[in-house]
This record gives sequence, structure tokens and C-alpha cells, in this order.
Amino acid sequence: MPLKILGAALDHLGDFPYKNPDEVRFEKPALFIRGTHSKYVPDEALPIIGRFFPLFQLVDIEAGHWVISEKPELFRQGMCTDDGRDPKPIFLVSLAHISQLL
Repeated sequence: MPLKILGAALDHLGDFPYKNPDEVRFEKPALFIRGTHSKYVPDEALPIIGRFFPLFQLVDIEAGHWVISEKPELFRQGMCTDDGRDPKPIFLVSLAHISQLL
């Protein structure tokens, strides 16, 4: 992910109102990339993620929490469309918020 995009989004990571998915949802595509050895996004969280982000896509990568550092090429591939050229639409989510919903 280009640092310019990541830097522009950092101030807004906690802005999504994680309270009631029946009141507020993010109705655009959202990409979740999770390390399968991390405990931040367990399988039990997927139903609530689906309620807040009905168009979410999940990419699992065999890594810990710092997927981009541990497996940078797989992370890059996870962010690309099937043709490998264009980035998927993303919405950056603070994983700490997701784990608090459980």
C-alpha cells in the first residue's frame, strides 16, 4: 500500500461508529486481510464484521498480526484484483475495535 494512502487514512481509523450495525453500516466494499496466527480477527468476529461491512471480503494469510512485515508479497497479492494489477477497494479498520465487539 502506498505510504501516501496509508498516511492519509491513519487519522480516521477510529472514526467508524462501531456501536450498532442496525443503525450504521459501511455499504461499500471493505477488504480485511488477517494473519491466521493473530488473535485480532477470530472466526467468531466474522458475523459481526458482516453486519457492519456487508460487502466485506476476507483474505487469510498464514502470518501473525504484522502481515505486511511478515509476508509482504502475500499481503500485496491479497490487496490486488485477480488480474494482479489493480488494488481492491479498501476501508482501513482498526482491528482493536473489532475485537472489542466480541
